[in-house]
Amino acid sequence: QNVSETYWLQHLSKLLQGSRRIAEHVIIERASALIHCSDGWDRTPQISALCQLMIDPYYRTMRGFALLVEKEWCSYGHKFSLRYAHGGSSDRQEASPVLGQWADCVWQMMRQFPTAFEVNDALLLELVEMAHVCKFGSFLFNSEAERRKAGVHKRTVSFWSHVWANEQLYR
Repeated sequence: QNVSETYWLQHLSKLLQGSRRIAEHVIIERASALIHCSDGWDRTPQISALCQLMIDPYYRTMRGFALLVEKEWCSYGHKFSLRYAHGGSSDRQEASPVLGQWADCVWQMMRQFPTAFEVNDALLLELVEMAHVCKFGSFLFNSEAERRKAGVHKRTVSFWSHVWANEQLYR
């Protein structure tokens, strides 16, 4: 399928525009913002995490970026199994590259502001790939509660353990 047929760039543009509007609202008007998209699972972490990257430089550091991914994607319950069709999920219509779209938006921001980020594009690629291939427990199941119930933390390694062991590759 041709990229233009997927409307990928239009999706990225809308995510970045919406995030910028919210970030401006928070910064300029010193207002709070409640971000909750239709079902709360896909656009919500995309926009929330992008806003935080725009507003707070801490989230553009290695430690801050790790915290942001853990908080917005893992702890708040992004449906990794459903969106990446882990474990032979029969509902392929629910599969969607939500994390990949977000990573592409971050990459676009990194291109515009190359000195603003401590992380590099290798980390973004690794993040998306590892979420897809189930190598680390961080991206298994559809919520933190499911990961806890399955004992994932006891039986698998965290994605961030891998990142910290190879930190020089991702700066």
